[in-house]
Amino acid sequence: MWARSPFHVAAFFAVFAIADVFFPAIYWAAFGQVTNPDWLPTLSEEKILLALAFYSAFFFVFIFCVIGSSSGVRKPDKIYLTLTNGFESRLVGSLWFFLILTLVKMGSEVVSYGGLESWLWSRVVFQTNTDGISVEQVSLFSSLPLREAFQALVGVGFYCRKRVNQTRLISYFFPTVALFLAMATFLRGTVLTYFITLLFAEFMRVRSERMLFPVVGRRKSGPIVMAALAGFFSIYLYGAVRDGFRGAVDDKLDTEINIALPTFITGGHGLLGASHIVAEYGQSVSFLGGKTYLDMLLLPVPRSIYPSKPAWYGIDDITRGMGWPESTQSAVTMPGEAFANFGFWGLLLAIPMGILFGLLQKFIQVDRVRHLLLGPSVFFQMVSVANWMSFTGVMNSMTTLVFFLAVAAYLTNIKLYRA
Repeated sequence: MWARSPFHVAAFFAVFAIADVFFPAIYWAAFGQVTNPDWLPTLSEEKILLALAFYSAFFFVFIFCVIGSSSGVRKPDKIYLTLTNGFESRLVGSLWFFLILTLVKMGSEVVSYGGLESWLWSRVVFQTNTDGISVEQVSLFSSLPLREAFQALVGVGFYCRKRVNQTRLISYFFPTVALFLAMATFLRGTVLTYFITLLFAEFMRVRSERMLFPVVGRRKSGPIVMAALAGFFSIYLYGAVRDGFRGAVDDKLDTEINIALPTFITGGHGLLGASHIVAEYGQSVSFLGGKTYLDMLLLPVPRSIYPSKPAWYGIDDITRGMGWPESTQSAVTMPGEAFANFGFWGLLLAIPMGILFGLLQKFIQVDRVRHLLLGPSVFFQMVSVANWMSFTGVMNSMTTLVFFLAVAAYLTNIKLYRA
C-alpha cells in the first residue's frame, strides 16, 4: 500500500527527476537549451544524450532498489484519533519550547548582521550572503534545526487537531506562526516544505479516518487536492514577488514580476550539471575514485578533533575540479557524483544508495509520531537536497534526522491509542 503513496521516497525522487532532468530534456529538444551560464561552454546534443542515458540507467536501478528494500513496510495502523493523557501537554510544551528557541536564534542572527535592516537586505536580496558571520561564530546552537523541529511538530498537531482540547492553539496559532517563520527565510523551498508538512499530516489523518469511517474519509479527499494546488501556486507567486523585489534593488536583475513558465521546470539544472560531469570527467578531469564519499563520512567529526579537515569538500571537489566558480551552487545529482568518482562503473552505486533510502523509509514508519515528524524532513527535504547535492546533501541532513529522532522519542513515550 505504501508503495502507491504519493509520500513514498521513490515517488519524490521520481518527481524531482522528471522536473529537473526528463522534462527539461524534452523541452530542450523542442526549443533549445535555456539555462547555460556565460562561463560554461555549450555542450553538443550527443554529450547531453550520453549523460541522459547514464542518468536514466542510474535512476531506474536506484528506484528499483528503493522500492525493493522498502517492501514489507507496515501499512497504516487503524489509529483511534483520541489522545492518551499527557500527549497533548507534551506536544504543546514542545511547540512552545521550540518556538521560543527559534525566535531567540532568529534574534541572535539579526544582531550578528548588525540590525534588522541589514538582515532583511541580506536575506531578501542576497539569499546566500553570510557577510559578517565568520566560521568561528557558527555555534552549536545556531546550527541546530530548531525552526525545522517546530515546523514538524506543527504537522503532528495538525494531524491531531480534531481530538485535542487546545484546538485554537494547535489548529490556528502555531500553524500561522510557522508559516511566517518559513516565509522569513525568503526561500521558496522552505515554504514549500512547510506546505508539504501540513499536506502530509492531513493525508495521514484522512487515510486513518477512511479506514475507520469509510464514508467520512471519502468526503474529505477533495480539500486535500485543492489545498495542494493552492499551496503550489501561492509559493510560486510568493517567489515571483520576492524576485521582483530583488530586481528592484539590483540593476542586473529583471525589475518585473515574472510569472511565466517556471525556470525550475524548464531549466534542467540537474541535467546541465550531470551533462558537464559526464563530458569532462575521464576526459579533461581525472576521476575522483570515491574521494567525495569518503570525505563526507568525516562530516560529523568536529574540527577540534580533526584540525586538518578541509574548508570545502564533497560536491565542491567535483565542481571546482571542472573549474567552476566557488560561488556556484550547482546541481551535481547522485548519478553525476557517481560518474565523477568512478565513471560508468558508478552506475553500481545506485544499488547501495537505493537500499539506503528504502531502509530509511521502513525505519521512520515504526510508529505514527515518528512518521509524522520525520516524514516531511526525509521524504521531501532530504530527497530534494540529495537530488542536487547527492551524498553531500544526505550527510548534511543527518543532523536534522538525528535531532528529530530525539524529539520523536520524547513524544512517543506516551503514544496514541490504537483501535
